[in-house]
Amino acid sequence: MSSILKELRYQAETRFRLELYKRVEFPFLQSLNVKHIFQPLDDLEYGDLGILHLQYIVEDDNSYWKSTWYENPMQVIAIAQSIQEEKEKLINEKTIINAQIRYMNSFVIDNTVPKLVS
Repeated sequence: MSSILKELRYQAETRFRLELYKRVEFPFLQSLNVKHIFQPLDDLEYGDLGILHLQYIVEDDNSYWKSTWYENPMQVIAIAQSIQEEKEKLINEKTIINAQIRYMNSFVIDNTVPKLVS
């Protein structure tokens, strides 16, 4: 990779991070389980710089957003799909829905209001 591309990526990443840090929701992203951000970046003169991947990392007592650059969009799609598959393994939607139905049904005092059926 050329030193020009490295410098342009550094500048583009810095601008992107600064804009991201200014956003109201930024401090809450990891709490909302947003731990991966993909952003294609370009330069007016150079053109396409690649795709920036920011990943939220927690090590010991430190947390930070680690950056990785990708040039191949297909590689990014594969990474995004693997992230989605990991999330699907962690979340069992049927269990969550059934727990919510049980919780809502616990408030039914008499039979005038029908209970939800899972």
